[in-house]
Amino acid sequence: MTGGASLWRANWSERADPFADIGRGAGRGPGWQRAAAHGGFERTPARVLEVKASAVSLGNPGRSDISLGQRVFHSKFGYGTVAEIEGNKLEIDFEHAGRKRVLDSFVIVE
Repeated sequence: MTGGASLWRANWSERADPFADIGRGAGRGPGWQRAAAHGGFERTPARVLEVKASAVSLGNPGRSDISLGQRVFHSKFGYGTVAEIEGNKLEIDFEHAGRKRVLDSFVIVE
């Protein structure tokens, strides 16, 4: 015989079903039934809010030695030019990595 369901049926057709005493509902399990009873599957999706939070550290106004257009170095992304400054966050156009947003403490001024 090969494996699979046919082997199982052939094996248990000669003996009593060991799972015969377990109730088999004509539906889904209790978790599914609870969720359906509470409208878990029929609700309209929650309203999605778009929030743009700032990660500027309170008390850290940013470095005064960095300005727009300045060339800087980052240990992972390499050399780049400062495109935007927002507190202690910089958007930098890196030569090989494209535009990235990094904290000013991770760059070295040339």
